[in-house]
Amino acid sequence: MPSVHLGQKAYAKIVLHAAKYSVVSVAGLLLGTKDGAGHLTVDDAVPLFHNVLPLSPMLEVALQQVDVYCKQTDCSIVGYYFAHELLTDTSITPFTAKVASKIDDALGGDSLLLVINNKELSSDKVAVLPYSLESGSWKVQPSSSLDVSDIAVKKVGELVKHKAYEKLVDFDNHLDDIKCNWLNPAVNQLLAT
Repeated sequence: MPSVHLGQKAYAKIVLHAAKYSVVSVAGLLLGTKDGAGHLTVDDAVPLFHNVLPLSPMLEVALQQVDVYCKQTDCSIVGYYFAHELLTDTSITPFTAKVASKIDDALGGDSLLLVINNKELSSDKVAVLPYSLESGSWKVQPSSSLDVSDIAVKKVGELVKHKAYEKLVDFDNHLDDIKCNWLNPAVNQLLAT
């Protein structure tokens, strides 16, 4: 797996999503760029769903909306993230593998699947495990293949401590109330300060 840089905004949204819905599963998309050598830069994340696995129509609507956004901002969907509702479970569900594989196909390979390690959400350690597609199955990669700055981990820890996850909006929230902005300008503003 080529190296992956996970930016602060992306890491924050992933962790805040899992912290906000800590007793249910969460999932979302990773946005960024891939260079010619297959190295990924993940600049942002779009929290999609919480609680139950999404129905195909909901996922299709979300993917269409995010695809339009990506075209407007010159980025791509470069991966998928997922967290179980159980504290110690870091396995990959069949649905997660299927969605991540479709993203990998669309990207032309070298996409990223992040599984949230719920045990680390309130620690000073990186709370995600990187996976890459190898020979048709998703394999966990060494943590050294994922670059997350210490500053980002510390900042996100502070946001969790101060319950900033209450401001996070996922696509489920948006479908319930169109005024909820799945681009999360409130979280982006917190990260800018």
